[in-house]
Amino acid sequence: MIRAAIFDVDKTLLSHKGRCIPQSAVYAIEDLRKEDTLIILATGRPIYALDEVKEAGVQYDYVVGCNGHCVYVKDELLDASYFTFEQVEKLTEFCVKHDYVLLWKYSDKNYVYHGVEKMIEIHERLQINEPFINCETRDKHHSELPFGAVVYAPQKEVDRYVEEYDDSLVFFAWTDDCFDVSLKAVSKLTGLEQLLKKIDLQMDECIAFGDGANDLEMLQNAGIGVAMKECHPSLLDVCDYHTDDCLEDGIAKGLLYYRLIDEIRR
Repeated sequence: MIRAAIFDVDKTLLSHKGRCIPQSAVYAIEDLRKEDTLIILATGRPIYALDEVKEAGVQYDYVVGCNGHCVYVKDELLDASYFTFEQVEKLTEFCVKHDYVLLWKYSDKNYVYHGVEKMIEIHERLQINEPFINCETRDKHHSELPFGAVVYAPQKEVDRYVEEYDDSLVFFAWTDDCFDVSLKAVSKLTGLEQLLKKIDLQMDECIAFGDGANDLEMLQNAGIGVAMKECHPSLLDVCDYHTDDCLEDGIAKGLLYYRLIDEIRR
């Protein structure tokens, strides 16, 4: 029996083409909630970067943010996994030396440690609306450790960083030169497992939707794993169902296929 529905945000719930969440997905989630199905967001975003979800009218119960590094009930932090001081120092030194944009995710906002002008240009190009602070002093981690990071660099450079400097980190690409940075021991799955243990649920009681490489373990271990149309190729090997794009009612179609909703409402 499915008791919870898990949704990635970017390119799963939220279309990057229209920067919107289709109404069919909003209605489908409303219908799930009427049946007492819990709604969980599992995203690379921090909690304060979910305005587009809230503005669309999507109501959720829990958030597993920053690729599993922080777990929230609504907006209250339950659990967190932090980068160490040394990891922050080492990655910061590398990005500054080679002039790569670096953003660290903290509890209140994103802090740009290097390349703020490039960051603004990239956010405008990709239509990303996430709050950040220009931290020219690069010292926020002296008072608080971060949940995650974003690096804009060539693939070969992040591969080199892992091989030569710090193999305890994982870089997940969401464009050709943009990477979410996670601790190797932490993932959306580990964050979900922490959450589900607290609320007495199992992964096999969940349906999960995702599109990226960072969703692989989540879809593989869920009771039902649904991959979006334009997903990372690795998801096709583990998903139970391959649905349409979010703008093509992909969320609603996946839920309807498994009879978790009765109809697609638009």
